[in-house]
Amino acid sequence: MRCGSSSGRGPSTAHPATDHGAHRAGVGRRDRHPPRCSTRASIRGGRPDDHARPHRPPDLARCSRDLHAARRDHARRGGAPLARGQPALTSAPDTDWRLAVVLLVLVVAAAFTSRVAGLEVERDHVTAAVRAVLQLAVVSVVIAAVMQSLWWSLAFVLLMFAVATATSHRRIGAQPRQSVWVALAIAAGAAPVIALCLGSGVIPLNGAGVIPISGILIGGAMTASTLTGRRAFDELSAHQGAYEGALALGLPSTYAAHLVIQPSAREALTPGLDQTRTVGLVTLPGAFVGVLLGGGSAVEAGAAQVLVLIGLLAAQAITTASLLRLIATGRVVRGDLRAVHPR
Repeated sequence: MRCGSSSGRGPSTAHPATDHGAHRAGVGRRDRHPPRCSTRASIRGGRPDDHARPHRPPDLARCSRDLHAARRDHARRGGAPLARGQPALTSAPDTDWRLAVVLLVLVVAAAFTSRVAGLEVERDHVTAAVRAVLQLAVVSVVIAAVMQSLWWSLAFVLLMFAVATATSHRRIGAQPRQSVWVALAIAAGAAPVIALCLGSGVIPLNGAGVIPISGILIGGAMTASTLTGRRAFDELSAHQGAYEGALALGLPSTYAAHLVIQPSAREALTPGLDQTRTVGLVTLPGAFVGVLLGGGSAVEAGAAQVLVLIGLLAAQAITTASLLRLIATGRVVRGDLRAVHPR
């Protein structure tokens, strides 16, 4: 008996034409009744057809894609994975009425303490606080627009440099026409470090890279200039006898002044040295916190802070040495010492 017999006792094969017809019928049935999106298929990991998916507005879909991309980028940077529904962690203060109350309490505490202790700087506390709020409010708006252009960013850096020069010159008490020498000392410290950071490609040459690193370095050089000048002039005023004695021994005025003011240089560099020694153990400076708030990993924040701190050491050392030389040569002199130095 052959396999294709109609007795039904053995396996039988249908006619090819019959199979073809059944296939066409099946295809027709599938076309007429497309599969529906099944919850069970979703749980098993199946992927329903596109036409069965619920419609979402385009903006919600884009937000979802951005959220998933942010999670992947956060994990790639070394951060801990965020669970679904977990908000991003941030240490930025809430800008509401509570911030205003806290700031007001802190200003009152500083002014009251100064008044009670007889420090006589309570007015300076209030003035500095008000100026800080107003200036940062304006600068926050300006920087958002300035950082879009490299040339405007460089112009803003020049503005910061001019303000730093004027502030240090006023604090030192030098004569008006000597401000150019103060500017030279600040530029001698800040400019090479900024050029090295940008020229090497470590800091990107755009507004978001130029303004922060330049502001930090110019501010550090300004602080070193102010401390150096004030301490040097105080030393020269307090040790006029030593200065006169060196002149009596036949030493040039420049060398005699340098012998008197040189020990004060360490005082100007002490804050920067202490900050670098204790970073991470006592304080977390602004660059570290800023990178974390910007979404960077802890490694990136640490690298940025190390660059800033070591850059500040170099900038402040150069500024201090330059200004000491300018004071010793008599190019920068406080008003009350004009009759004493140079000779």
